[in-house]
Amino acid sequence: MPFRFALVVGVAILSGFGFGVALANAAEADVIDIGARRELFLDLRLIDSFTGVRHVLQLPRDEGPVLARDEAWEDERPSFVFGTILRDGDRYRMYYRGHHGGAEITCLAESPDGRTWTKPKLGLIERGGTRDNNIVLDDQLLTHNFAPFIDENPAAPPEERYKAIAGAPRNSKADPKTTGPRALVSADGLHWRLKQEMPVLSMATVLASLEGLREAMLFDSQNVVFWSTMERRYVMYFRVYKDGLRRVARAESDDFVNWTNLELVEYGDGAAGPGLVQDLYITQLSPYYRAPHQYVGIGARLLSKAERRIVTDEQAAAMQLDMRQAHGLSDAVLMSSRGGPTIDRPFMEGFLRPSERLEDWVARSNYPMRNIVPTGPLEMSFYVQHHNGQPSAHVRRHSLRIDGFTSLQAPYSGGEIRTKPLKFAGRRLLLNFATSAAGDISVELQDAAGRPIPGFALADAVKTVGNELQRAVRWKSGDDVSPLAGRSVRLRIVMRDADLYAFRFGE
Repeated sequence: MPFRFALVVGVAILSGFGFGVALANAAEADVIDIGARRELFLDLRLIDSFTGVRHVLQLPRDEGPVLARDEAWEDERPSFVFGTILRDGDRYRMYYRGHHGGAEITCLAESPDGRTWTKPKLGLIERGGTRDNNIVLDDQLLTHNFAPFIDENPAAPPEERYKAIAGAPRNSKADPKTTGPRALVSADGLHWRLKQEMPVLSMATVLASLEGLREAMLFDSQNVVFWSTMERRYVMYFRVYKDGLRRVARAESDDFVNWTNLELVEYGDGAAGPGLVQDLYITQLSPYYRAPHQYVGIGARLLSKAERRIVTDEQAAAMQLDMRQAHGLSDAVLMSSRGGPTIDRPFMEGFLRPSERLEDWVARSNYPMRNIVPTGPLEMSFYVQHHNGQPSAHVRRHSLRIDGFTSLQAPYSGGEIRTKPLKFAGRRLLLNFATSAAGDISVELQDAAGRPIPGFALADAVKTVGNELQRAVRWKSGDDVSPLAGRSVRLRIVMRDADLYAFRFGE
């Protein structure tokens, strides 16, 4: 089934049909070297102008439940929050929160394809008189916000191939000098050990480095870390609290232990305009697996005020709802970053709205797990906790077209896009696109001044029609653009009844 549902940004900096929009001035016309990278339209950094084209937020499809709360060590609420999905070769792993006897634990589910999940009997930790369970961690301090990742750092030793940070203040008397995320390492993702006893980033360090923060809620979230192949260092996004809102801060490290360059994350200028700063509970930022220079987060937005309550006392009783979750609502939002202390949010609209099920209209439901993974030749998936605070709590899979977070979309009447000057490496220009039967896409290559390059002008272009993840653009002379590699070029893309999801230059 095609992904047809979409949400459109309709604000002043983006064009309606027939209106041109200039997104850069002459000072921004420096050449951007994209090499052979795949470029998505999570932001509009590469676009100089467009006419009759809209920036569209693609909405995911609900693929149904994949994991239920059905074990004795998942007997309390909330379960499944602060989860992480990792793909390790041909195996998928889901780390999620469980509860037992008043204590939080970390559990593991596995899948061969990201679609069908099971809970393996690991025999690692005794709980309730048995080791016949899927528990991997039961340290109350560390399980609250355990956030693992597979380290892509080529210098990482095999015994630390899996890494994680975890740990948050559990009471108001926590010592700021000894409170903060701990670093954990593992060779196999099952047997974890602390890299050191002290936190790698303390509350005292953060409060001394960033002005205006409150001690309350500091680190009290799923703080996330990854090795950035683009920045060539470890990057951490963590929770802070400022001006009455849950905010995001960032730190960097060369060794996963010593963290520097602490900065409060700000939001890039975009279509959303004012009001970008909201109560973000988690960001779930991580390098996108097909374009690791772009970090993608499907994060949780929390509106916790009492007036956002929908569920009545009678309905809550029938749902067996934990009443702490009755006040407020939450959904999922899309964000991205290209590194540094900026998150781009051109769309303020919900990426994943609460479903038609009343059980999802409670606080902290619809919380996404971290990471997007491929689950088929044409789709990728992410995973979300639903029915928070209820016995029916479960995880559902939601899918998207590969690269299909957003698109540049033209109507039947047509439109066109012009990029900033780019430098590329490769032999062909490859598009991830979809047209109608009557739609098409044509590409003109221009020099930096906007003049058509002979042989690659619009009059030479062969119309691209279809629906493919990768199709080479053609001109009358063929598809070889290698004579232009390393030169400064602009793309002029003329579209009609079509969506463009991503492009790259390659072989």
